[in-house]
Amino acid sequence: MDLKTEFYQRCLKPFLFRHDPEEIHHKTLSALAIIGRSPTLCDLLTNVVDVPSLPTEVSGLQFPNPIGLAAGMDKNGIAVPAWAALGLGFCEIGGVTQYPQPGNPKPRLFRSPKTEAIINRMGFNNLGADAIHSTLSRSAGTNATPLGINLGKSKRTPLEEAHSDFAYSFEKLWSLGDFFVVNVSSPNTPGLRELQDRDSLRTILKTLVDSNSRMATRQPSNSPVKPLFVKIAPDLSLICLL
Repeated sequence: MDLKTEFYQRCLKPFLFRHDPEEIHHKTLSALAIIGRSPTLCDLLTNVVDVPSLPTEVSGLQFPNPIGLAAGMDKNGIAVPAWAALGLGFCEIGGVTQYPQPGNPKPRLFRSPKTEAIINRMGFNNLGADAIHSTLSRSAGTNATPLGINLGKSKRTPLEEAHSDFAYSFEKLWSLGDFFVVNVSSPNTPGLRELQDRDSLRTILKTLVDSNSRMATRQPSNSPVKPLFVKIAPDLSLICLL
């Protein structure tokens, strides 16, 4: 066991596990947000982390390595520069919804020490696309790695209007993200998985593809469209999509 691992196991982990997991989650993000606002602190963190260079290209985007941060950790994009300093090849913020929402009632984040896992039932809690646009704009152009933005449906938006909800967030954040993920798989938003139905998903994706082309042609340099990915449930059978 190296010194970093031993320090975590013997000192840091017992301290963290004495506190509520969501409380620790927010305190960790706040600390990383402070680091992310300081280029000097980011450089110091980079020097501490030893990450091999494994250049990877996906959908025309260049990643320094293929290991990144999935959505759900930095929901509001407050610590984006710090994730690259930690050696991650990309970060994906969100899920972002058109409207701000508090998420599910607490407690909603649980540790499972036996399986070394976290159970997340937070439910798309985020500040909404407008506020996240303001946050990301403050660090725009400083991202050392690709930034992904995970898009979800607002709880208050009816399923039949989901395409408009997704489109609002997508267009609001289009200039700030390098790639976007359409999240129709979260089990924590009532009815969301119904959007995996072929017709519903087709409507959402057609709306976003059209928006993507329109946003790209509006740019002075006629920018390329942004890569779009779809996040579906891991237990979904192929027949459900046909």
